Amino acid sequence: MPVTAKLSKQFYDNLGEETANELVEWFNQVDDTYRNDLRDLNELNFQRFDSKLEQRLAESDAKWEKRMAASDARWNERITKLDAKWEKALAESDAMWNERMVKMDAKWEKRFAEADVKLEQRFAELRVEMHELFSQGRLETARFKTEIKDLINDSTVRWETQFQALRVELIRWMFAFWVTTVGLLLATRFL
Repeated sequence: MPVTAKLSKQFYDNLGEETANELVEWFNQVDDTYRNDLRDLNELNFQRFDSKLEQRLAESDAKWEKRMAASDARWNERITKLDAKWEKALAESDAMWNERMVKMDAKWEKRFAEADVKLEQRFAELRVEMHELFSQGRLETARFKTEIKDLINDSTVRWETQFQALRVELIRWMFAFWVTTVGLLLATRFL
């Protein structure tokens, strides 16, 4: 974009209108030329910078790819070694636990067998004792039944006697109450 140069009036008067306009036009042309040259130079510099940047980025990407591949290879190797180590340790641990479990199973089987024998012996003794106790209990129950029947019979006779005496006493009191009530009613009517 050309910049129009403004010159003083005295300059126009000394050189003349036409010459001053030519000088302004020449300055504008020089300015345009310098601007275009500067633009071209900037574009060239930018293209060189862009190509160098692209080249350096490509080199950097290649370097990083190489580093990442090496790092991945190292990690894969370490993980493989670690997996092998863990597999070995787990296999040894499983073998050890299996051996312990077999020993413990045998130990518990022996203890359960001993406990079964003891329980069978105790149950047999308990059966004998229970049979004896049930026999004694049956005798005691029969004797107890006889005693209870005797007590019930004695109590029944006693209660019947007491109820009979109470009944007689109640009838006397009722008769005395009725006679008194009837006497009072008759007395209140006649008086």
